[in-house]
Amino acid sequence: MHARCFLVALMFLFGWGGAAPAGPLPAVDEDAVTRPDDPEIVEWMGRTAPMTEAERASALDAILARMTAGGGETPRTDFMTCAALAHRGEGRAQYCVGQAYENGTGVVEDPTDAYVWYALAARAGYGAGAEARERVKTLLVSVYPAPTDEELDTLEAAALEAVARLGAEARK
Repeated sequence: MHARCFLVALMFLFGWGGAAPAGPLPAVDEDAVTRPDDPEIVEWMGRTAPMTEAERASALDAILARMTAGGGETPRTDFMTCAALAHRGEGRAQYCVGQAYENGTGVVEDPTDAYVWYALAARAGYGAGAEARERVKTLLVSVYPAPTDEELDTLEAAALEAVARLGAEARK
């Protein structure tokens, strides 16, 4: 219930209230750390679709500030908001998803996924993504067995395909 109240307050704060799809808000378990499935991502893409560019920027500013400060009170909502915007191809949101995977904020910690999302952020022109990608790659090559460059390229290509596929599905 607390999560639902927060989401309603967040929607009111960013002015989404009148533009949000009809029906109940998705239940959010803020302690969840599972990877979202495709239908969950598409649902959140629909929830963030009415946001203006200024609202998206403001939301990402707030989320990145909470992540930098060590989490926040709404890790899963923050992650899902970033994931929805990241699947729309927004570089700063892709960086945000990389941070979430790197630090385990709202999702299971996974440096390989962090690398992939940072790489997508860099590809989208978000400068901090390239620096973070290289930092995480250094971490990845220090583990055994380290992923090869080809494996990382394959994962990045798969993520690009998922972004395109889910973006098209959300526009239906």
